[in-house]
Amino acid sequence: IVQGLRQMYVNSFAQIPVAEMTTVLSVTVKKKPLTRGQWVRLRRGPLKGDLAVVVDLFDGGQRAFIKAVPRPDYTAVNADVEGKKKAGALQKVRPPQRLFDAQEAMAIKSNYLKRAHHPLDSVGTPFDVWDNQYFRDGFVFREVNVTTFLDEVNVKPTIEELQMFRPRKNKNNNDDENDEDDAENDENGSVLGGGGANVSFVKELAQQIDSIVGEEEEKDSMNPFVPGDLVMVTKGEMRNLVARVVAVNDATRVAKIMPYENSITTVMEFEMDLLRKHIFPGSHVKVVGGKYQGQTGRVVNVNESDGVSVAAVLTDGINSEIQCNVSHLQLSSEVTSGQGDLMGYELYDLVAVNESEMAVVVGVGAEKLKIITNSDAIKEVYPQELQGKKNFMSGPRASGFD
Repeated sequence: IVQGLRQMYVNSFAQIPVAEMTTVLSVTVKKKPLTRGQWVRLRRGPLKGDLAVVVDLFDGGQRAFIKAVPRPDYTAVNADVEGKKKAGALQKVRPPQRLFDAQEAMAIKSNYLKRAHHPLDSVGTPFDVWDNQYFRDGFVFREVNVTTFLDEVNVKPTIEELQMFRPRKNKNNNDDENDEDDAENDENGSVLGGGGANVSFVKELAQQIDSIVGEEEEKDSMNPFVPGDLVMVTKGEMRNLVARVVAVNDATRVAKIMPYENSITTVMEFEMDLLRKHIFPGSHVKVVGGKYQGQTGRVVNVNESDGVSVAAVLTDGINSEIQCNVSHLQLSSEVTSGQGDLMGYELYDLVAVNESEMAVVVGVGAEKLKIITNSDAIKEVYPQELQGKKNFMSGPRASGFD
């Protein structure tokens, strides 16, 4: 019974519908407004989940003009897409991310490509308009609603994604008039692709990469050693002593070590700050941190650079020499042929370099692919330079080069 109220019983209570409840507390979450150059991810559409950068803002920040790496599907445009969609015979497969190539689009269907200005950029260089989309320098530009299309919360681009946003010149502007336009835009520093914007964008890109690498190195420095690692004492009476780690205490940051190939068999304790990882030339190692993470190889030599030990490693996969911080190496008998894939390309994939050149992927690195072409040439290329996989050639007249 409620005090002061009579004739109120338990069986007389009824829950009030949510719509009729009195609002006692309301919390308004304030979002930071978007800014030019901010990284975002798309929430919907063909580029759902992909990284994009804000080029300009309109309507008080409600609408944004963004730049992203497209996923062009030239074959879908060439086919009778509308008829197949109506019949339900076409199953849409998401194409890989790569820069738009106007020459390839014209080779497939020349009357489907045109050049025009975007309504939001009527002064700069004309865009390549294809499939109702606007492209410049290989990137796609779109006007979207900020609330429904963009996710700006806790966006952390990966190094692979940032590499795709490196500024590039448009290969299609070969005539003098377009070259003059490009030069003028470079002087003015247009936000949609001029030289001034590219310079600032490159600086921002470098800062983003440095911050990501710094975070990874900070994580590695929290626990730099594991039992079995070889270390060298850097200070004190035992300086230059090479030992093997027996145990590690993360709380006190103390490591127990035993001298390596020495008459001393006593286990000693050292602070981790007095130790650094040591690798003998000729050791087989695995890269456990940095941009070459996952690769294996044999150490050729170890040099000192600005107080940091840097090892030259001859990789097992593509047989190339890489430079790694010794702290990112770990003794291992594991042999890998490189990374599993890079931006959708895997080992032994048949790929198209251009309209008349095919190649096979023979090595997958951290940033580049090693390919061998039909003309018996070995190249290292970025994934963006390829025109897609050709593992499954459709049609009875499909041909290849031998």
